[in-house]
Amino acid sequence: MASDTGTRKQKKKMMESVKTRLSIIVIAIMAIPLIITTIINYISSHAEAVDNMNTINNAQVNLVERDFSAVVAQNRQILYTIALSTTVQKFLKGELDADAVITWLQDTDKTVGDGNVLVVVGPDGMQVAKSSGDCVDVSDREYFKQVKSTKAFYVSDQNISKTTGARICTFIYPVLDTDGTFLGAVQRNYNLSVFTELVKKEIQAEKQDIFIGDNNGDLIAHTSMNLDTGEPVNFASQQWFTASRSNREATGSYSSKFNGGNWRMAYQRDPVTGWVTVVASDVDVALASANRMLNIVIAIGLVMLALAIVCALYLSNSFTKPILAVNDAISKLSDGEFAKLNDRNLLARKDEFGDIVKNINSLIDTLSHVVENIKKASVTVTEQARELTETSGQISNTTDDVSNAVQE
Repeated sequence: MASDTGTRKQKKKMMESVKTRLSIIVIAIMAIPLIITTIINYISSHAEAVDNMNTINNAQVNLVERDFSAVVAQNRQILYTIALSTTVQKFLKGELDADAVITWLQDTDKTVGDGNVLVVVGPDGMQVAKSSGDCVDVSDREYFKQVKSTKAFYVSDQNISKTTGARICTFIYPVLDTDGTFLGAVQRNYNLSVFTELVKKEIQAEKQDIFIGDNNGDLIAHTSMNLDTGEPVNFASQQWFTASRSNREATGSYSSKFNGGNWRMAYQRDPVTGWVTVVASDVDVALASANRMLNIVIAIGLVMLALAIVCALYLSNSFTKPILAVNDAISKLSDGEFAKLNDRNLLARKDEFGDIVKNINSLIDTLSHVVENIKKASVTVTEQARELTETSGQISNTTDDVSNAVQE
């Protein structure tokens, strides 16, 4: 029981000690700003990393869309040139044979050099001239119906070639007579693997995907998926598709979770084709750099905190050591012991604590002299009292003698 009481008393003294409180205050002064700074750095660096990712994604999706639009514009220009040529118009009117037209189409394909095929289609939807391969009936194809009804350039969504079985899209331009009569069309079947190569060249970061989706949500191209096998991959349920339906020039960005990661998505819709280009970047990759910098800040902060603890202990010792020494001297003084402070480090101090130590020593000297003088005075008084007692005894004896004499 006595031991428990002593332990509780010791704990109380420790928590009530100036040294303990001073150490806690100094450490808190260093630790609290460090913790606040670390939290602010964490929040701001992560927010800045996400903002930078958004900026890069938006710039990158714009760049991919520009390259994609350039391909569309190139094909449109090729078809525009052929559609407006008198050679094709005469051929569709039956004024020229197919050989001359086919030779011209083949020469154009060689000049472009991308491996895709030019085709001239009659007004009934039957292909009548083709630079390579057999002619087929495309009257049931949506792109032919569209160009015949609108008499304007059109780009089809993904479809499968009837002759090669490859995934293609079709660029088609109407051939019109001088009076606006629909004579037929010029089409270019474009292999979609070209767009896959295009988006793969645009990858700028680790764990980044770039893809293009058509007006049905089917993927035209994807940097990390093989789209040439199986059924079309449809992403019509994703936000980039649903958010871009109301505006042919829609653009935006949002956060998404898939494949076990957090992704930042940026999208932009092409106004001509209606297809949407999407750049998806893994947020964790962007935050990795920020986290590395944050770890460095934390490491430096911990070193500073350790130094702060050392400084706190040194400072608290510097303050409490003279206080404890003075307290010890006063305690001894209360017990009648005149013990001066002889610590050289304390006596050498030039601050207020040094003055206190010197004044305590001076006080002890003064009290020591006072007590010494009191002792000396006490001895003198004692001797004088003894002499007075002896004198009193002699007087008493003399008085007795006188009294006896008087009686006699």
